[in-house]
Amino acid sequence: MHVEIPALTPAEPGRKTVVTVPVREGGSTVGSYALAAGEVVVVVVCSDGDLVVRLEPASVSTVICPPGTVTPVRNVFRLLAPQDVDVRVEAPAGARWTLRIEQPDR
Repeated sequence: MHVEIPALTPAEPGRKTVVTVPVREGGSTVGSYALAAGEVVVVVVCSDGDLVVRLEPASVSTVICPPGTVTPVRNVFRLLAPQDVDVRVEAPAGARWTLRIEQPDR
């Protein structure tokens, strides 16, 4: 039995949302995005299977998502220069997740 993945809250004040992905199941290619230099925040909420979140070539992270629980994760990293990234999530069948990428509003 799946647990409900809640909708993501809006980005914090002073931040802009680069992309929000509604709840998906299994792996998915999200798209390509231009990120500004500086802080990048990746918010993931997931359940029922571990994820590998790729913002290539800038970042790769593993998110542990135990079955039957909702796991919220917030990863922060910095880009030294503007960069185009390809966003992809690798996940087993049955894993469910939602994702938001945000940066400071400039």
